[in-house]
Amino acid sequence: MTEQEEIDLEESSRLSLGLRDLVRSGQLPSVGENLYIDHILSKLGESTGNILSEIKRLQAILPGIRKMRKTILSLHSPIRRLPPEILSAILVFAAALNGGERLRNGKQWSSAGIELGSVRSYWEQVVNATPEIWNMISIEVVADSIAPPDAVIQQLQSSLSHSQGIPMTLEISSLWPGLRELPGEQLRSLMELHLPRVWYLRLVQISPSAFLRNHCGLLNRVQVLHLSGDDFHTDVPEPAVLNTIGQCVPNIRHLDVLERPGTFPQSIRFDATFPLRNLTDLMLKYESGGETDGVLAAINCLRNLGCMHIVVPHLASNEVHAALDTRPTCFDLVTLSRLTIESSCAPSFVSADQDPFAYCTRILNAVSAPSLTSFTVIIRDVQSEQSETLPAAIENFLRRSNGCMLQDLGLHGVPIDDDHVISLLKSTPELKRLMIKETSLRLERAMFPFRPRTPTSIGLLATVELVGIWEFRGQVWEWKHVVCS
Repeated sequence: MTEQEEIDLEESSRLSLGLRDLVRSGQLPSVGENLYIDHILSKLGESTGNILSEIKRLQAILPGIRKMRKTILSLHSPIRRLPPEILSAILVFAAALNGGERLRNGKQWSSAGIELGSVRSYWEQVVNATPEIWNMISIEVVADSIAPPDAVIQQLQSSLSHSQGIPMTLEISSLWPGLRELPGEQLRSLMELHLPRVWYLRLVQISPSAFLRNHCGLLNRVQVLHLSGDDFHTDVPEPAVLNTIGQCVPNIRHLDVLERPGTFPQSIRFDATFPLRNLTDLMLKYESGGETDGVLAAINCLRNLGCMHIVVPHLASNEVHAALDTRPTCFDLVTLSRLTIESSCAPSFVSADQDPFAYCTRILNAVSAPSLTSFTVIIRDVQSEQSETLPAAIENFLRRSNGCMLQDLGLHGVPIDDDHVISLLKSTPELKRLMIKETSLRLERAMFPFRPRTPTSIGLLATVELVGIWEFRGQVWEWKHVVCS
């Protein structure tokens, strides 16, 4: 209803009340009242005519709409044969042709965009009703002590039944640390029925030992296991968690263990009995200070690793010199191609007597990786007397690892100067990408910011395809220097 129609309706209501009062009074209307009544009746007749014309117009186009709907419905079968990526590209192209390109950045809707939205909604219905085109189904369960409603179970059951045989990713997170089982018999039965399809399993705030033991034999397809949150407990013997993973997830290839600071003290220790020797990818956030030997023992057991990301703790000052003085026995990780070592906490969480440089140095002194193609060191902003030991450890590590195969090198927060860069570039002739990011701290003894200052370093940098150097300015890092060959 237009604004004018609303005004007319309001006036008509007032007029009808006035006429009723006039009839009850038994008096004839005045000349002015007669004119006003004639005006209202004239406008009412005009509005009625417009409404009748609109009804006739809609009746005329209705057969065409019905025919178009019939044509669209007949396209169900061809659409089923189209991959989602192709239809998505078609919709984006159609939006651009019809002025709906602004729809992509979410800032403004156009008339074409609204029509496109209805097409997208229709496509979603087609996709949901056509499991033949699905290639994966992802389920996320947020569990607490209350069983989910029946409507949620029915919807989940419908999706899972439509996707029989399709690989599945499953994430289960708990609102309370240490949850041992999913709440509700219906949900447990439904998940157990479809667990054999899961290839990616993520447990957040879930007790891994209890959950894996309860579903042992159903997780043979799982290749990626992600454990995070305050979900490890001292009531479980330390080796038992790893043994349980090895027994219940026999085909695991990728393990992520991510813990909050202070909640991962002694729950898992790695030793020669480590059961997951077939791992190819490891992400380990190890918060316990002074546990260098445990991490090295774990790495030494994983001789099939292709990718490793270790978030190391900060050693207390009384452990730093011991870590540097006792050089561990060096061993080769023959299959390792990607290595990232990162300090665990931002400066606000680190006390003045803790040092990540010693930990990184000790790990680098202990390993070599002759197949390494990508190497990154990330040090959070921490002032340290041991910072100058890390560049030498990196150089020695790359020298032992036959750095001629290295293609990507990232140094974030590592204090280096021109001589260090020259040495690194000479030992990595196949390097294609070099990324250097300085610390945000203004350290008096640090050699930041790095700038190529000699003809030798400038010449060597020119042979690398991409060099990026970030300098901290104010509160942001600026991309300061780029060299492209």
